[in-house]
Amino acid sequence: MTKSTSASANPKWKPKIKHILWILAVVLVLFFVIFSIVSSKGKKAESPTQLTATVNRGDIVKTIEGTGTIEAIDQYTISALATGEIMSDTFEEGDMVKKGDLLYTIDSTNLNYNIEKAESSVASARISYNESMQSVADQTVTAPINGTITALYVKDGDEINAGAKIADIVNSDTMLLTVPFLASDAQQLLIGATATVVPTNSPSSLLHGSVKSIASGTTVGSTGAIVSTVEIAVTNPGGITKDATATATVQGFACNAPGTFDYAETRFLTANVGGTVNNLSVHNGDHVSTGNVLCYLSSDTITNNAERSRISLNDAQRSLNNTRDQMKDYQITAPIDGKIIQKNVKAGDKLDSGANSKASSMAIIADLSTLTFSMNVDELDIANVSEGQDVTITADAFPEQTFHGHVDNVSIVGTSSNGVTSYPVKVVLDGNENSGLIPGMNVSATIITESRTDILTIPISAIKRGNWVLVQDGGSENTVSAPSASGAVKMPEDAPTGYHYVYIETGISDSNYMEVTNGLREGDTLLLPDISGEGKVEMTDASEAAMMNNMDAMRMHNAATGGMPGGAPGGAPGGMR
Repeated sequence: MTKSTSASANPKWKPKIKHILWILAVVLVLFFVIFSIVSSKGKKAESPTQLTATVNRGDIVKTIEGTGTIEAIDQYTISALATGEIMSDTFEEGDMVKKGDLLYTIDSTNLNYNIEKAESSVASARISYNESMQSVADQTVTAPINGTITALYVKDGDEINAGAKIADIVNSDTMLLTVPFLASDAQQLLIGATATVVPTNSPSSLLHGSVKSIASGTTVGSTGAIVSTVEIAVTNPGGITKDATATATVQGFACNAPGTFDYAETRFLTANVGGTVNNLSVHNGDHVSTGNVLCYLSSDTITNNAERSRISLNDAQRSLNNTRDQMKDYQITAPIDGKIIQKNVKAGDKLDSGANSKASSMAIIADLSTLTFSMNVDELDIANVSEGQDVTITADAFPEQTFHGHVDNVSIVGTSSNGVTSYPVKVVLDGNENSGLIPGMNVSATIITESRTDILTIPISAIKRGNWVLVQDGGSENTVSAPSASGAVKMPEDAPTGYHYVYIETGISDSNYMEVTNGLREGDTLLLPDISGEGKVEMTDASEAAMMNNMDAMRMHNAATGGMPGGAPGGAPGGMR
């Protein structure tokens, strides 16, 4: 028998065949992967995506956007400090009212009673105060009449009580002669008539006086005749003394008998208050005139009582004033001109003092003549906002309308959240009388911070870091030199075929477009970044942000048309292709 030597007959060949087949499979996979990569690169090289834009004239408007809620320029919730039954109300919801108009009247019976009590307290306190002030005045002792001090009962340092004698004062300048006339004659005399007086001790001296009084009654005189007493005032020439006698003739009628002289005035001066005698300024026999200060009576008790009565009167008066002031709490008036937008209570309702009392919100009045709202502005933008700037406003309630307003106030008090500070900006709507907007509506606002018209504009995305742009050959050449300071500006790498770099100067910009003030001409074609990432132009921070914001729109438009959008917000031209 012959032994077979074929591979199939030899088991050792089977593993080797499997190994060779596995290697061939791996090689084929690698081949297809490499082929696909090379094919893909070849296709991209053949069909690169190049976006361009044209330098055109247009408008740029810089804006800041925000939202807010419409409010009335002035709004008040009517509340009551008083409690009790509402006696009357004078308005209905929707009524227009003027400042000061009476809205509600609350029952004030208890308050009126309290006012009467307070008035009585003031009257009592005033009496006490007046009495204490009189005591203070009585500490100064003055002469009650013109005359001579005939007796002095005190000296400095004496402690005296109320009613103690201080001095006797007589008025000897005028003497009073009391003389009897026959009753029949006395009835014919006149008050003020001139009298001739003859002193008994000096018959040759004739004095003149005037009738001061005539008695209405009669008596029996020393001679047995019926007489009436007549008093005659006589100026003392200096020799007449008390109890001297004289006769008198008046209007041709002679007296029935001599009469007796007495002082016209005599005062026995006593202390009205007690105290210590100080500053005694007179002596016995001195002549004084009415009102001359004789001495002072010092007393701590009087001083303290006066101060206490003054305080009591002030407290009573203050309490009365406060009670009277509460009356206005029972007469509730409109605090502003406006419209009643809510009425919560009416006549007959009772107001109490609970936490949910009706007194806390009786009605709401709003001044709708001017509408306003507040919007928050980021700290990076607030420096660009100022009073008077125009504001464009839209409202969800009126999607087809645009409203206008202006910045009324920029607050300097900001609020921080997540490391970002924002500042409230108050916006006032212009001409809102027939706008239909009412408090509570949500609005969106755009503040126009700066605007330029008919200027050269280019997409921000066309600007390379350092203010360089790629201009299609045949377009503008450099007309302005780039800064030459060391490290200030670095010339970009070589430009793509068909384009060259131009350094430009720029001005105002919005989120998409920027003004070119020097370096380009209208109609120049610029190379924009490739969306696919191939040959991407290095951009500024602003252009990168704008590019990201508009990437989705650019992709959709490019897929549909093979170009870029042709318009721009604010009237800026697109010109991309």
